[in-house]
Amino acid sequence: MMQTRTGWTPQEHTQSRRARHRGVIVVAILATAVLVTASPAAAETMIQLRYWPNTTTIGGDMTGGWQTAAVGVTLRRSLTPDWALSFEGDWGSQSNWSGNWLGGTSGSDAYWSLNLHRTWGTHSSTFSLFAGYMQMRSGTVFPASPLQQTFRATGFRLGADYQWRLSHNWSLMLMGAVGVGLNGENSWPGVLPTETTSAQYYEYSVSVSYAFAADWSLDLGYRGMYSAGGASPNYMSFTATSTGFVFGVTRMMP
Repeated sequence: MMQTRTGWTPQEHTQSRRARHRGVIVVAILATAVLVTASPAAAETMIQLRYWPNTTTIGGDMTGGWQTAAVGVTLRRSLTPDWALSFEGDWGSQSNWSGNWLGGTSGSDAYWSLNLHRTWGTHSSTFSLFAGYMQMRSGTVFPASPLQQTFRATGFRLGADYQWRLSHNWSLMLMGAVGVGLNGENSWPGVLPTETTSAQYYEYSVSVSYAFAADWSLDLGYRGMYSAGGASPNYMSFTATSTGFVFGVTRMMP
């Protein structure tokens, strides 16, 4: 994976890390403020907490992979009967590295998106098309450095979701999304320079939901997420496919 040895100064790394942390904090604050305050009194809020233990398989010019125990949240707030906003994020720690990632000592995966939905509904189903902004990041620590070697992709995404109420208690949910014009970035502070590259992403999920109490449901599904980064002068191209079952609990609120 490495061809040359150049690096950032500690000051440059600290400034970059602080800037990224500030960006994540700003996005989270804005998402929360919009979702909570930008809705009429009759709006409805959906909150889902989930656990997604997944396995990532690497392809392309590299091989191997790892496992991630990810926890996540989705907040969805209707603005009108036809429009809604949503925020979703997943964060987890890596383990069990193999292939080119063999020797990893720690690592983390993170993903978030903020989306605007156009919705259509009947008495038994709800369908939406959405557009949003997203970021996904995977980083692993190797013995060569205490800092993560990281791939990051940011940009817009488009997608659709569908919910079909099978009965009073049961529902089926489908979702798919794809990245549009994403920007990729490879970095390994202190070891290799930060380089921009191309990036790809798509995601899908299917799940069933059981309403066990008023406004509460349990969710069981399967989720897959694909990402890819192109080659740059000091980094090889790769594809990454993360899949696994999802377990969640959902609460509906006014």
